[in-house]
Amino acid sequence: KPESESYELEELTQFLDETLSKIIGDEEIILVGHSMGGFISLIYATNPKLAKRLKGLILMATAPKLNNPGLVQYVEDLKSGAMSLKDRETIETIFVGLCFQRKARKEQTELIKEFVDRTLENYEYVGLRTMESIVNNFDVEDKLKSINVPTLILTGDKDLFILPSEAESMNNLIPNSTLSVFTPKIGHMIQYEASEQYTAAVENFLKNI
Repeated sequence: KPESESYELEELTQFLDETLSKIIGDEEIILVGHSMGGFISLIYATNPKLAKRLKGLILMATAPKLNNPGLVQYVEDLKSGAMSLKDRETIETIFVGLCFQRKARKEQTELIKEFVDRTLENYEYVGLRTMESIVNNFDVEDKLKSINVPTLILTGDKDLFILPSEAESMNNLIPNSTLSVFTPKIGHMIQYEASEQYTAAVENFLKNI
């Protein structure tokens, strides 16, 4: 994590670039981002200086700005204290419900338990700091047309966290993009809920870059 722990998306994007430079120098990359990682990937891809090293982009269950009224209310409830992610029951009933569809909740119990445990460990980061930053400061929709690398956009047909319509909008605005909508009844955690569809889509995309 960045030393300041401000959790502002712009700072996290710069931290990502600095980390990549330390590890692989100036090599080209294919950037993959899920949910908030997708927000960071979009900031990266729409920054002319950073985007020079991009060879491709994979955006999973993400959006160029936060248009979901339910998530805005979620942040307000956290700020007011009406809801707390320090409480296991709240995470299991509300947060898990936003992120996983019913079938995954029934069949992937160990994954759900780990998800809840990790959220409890990082409740301040997950619950308020990053979400407040996203609600208040994140909007790259007007910059999407500047993305000029092959882009794969993935979404679940029943994602309650980031609505599938956001993926469709990005597909219309990013010039060289392809959209895959995973079905049936696939939620926010597409890499777990539709692992075979996800793997096939990514492998096919990588073969053609």
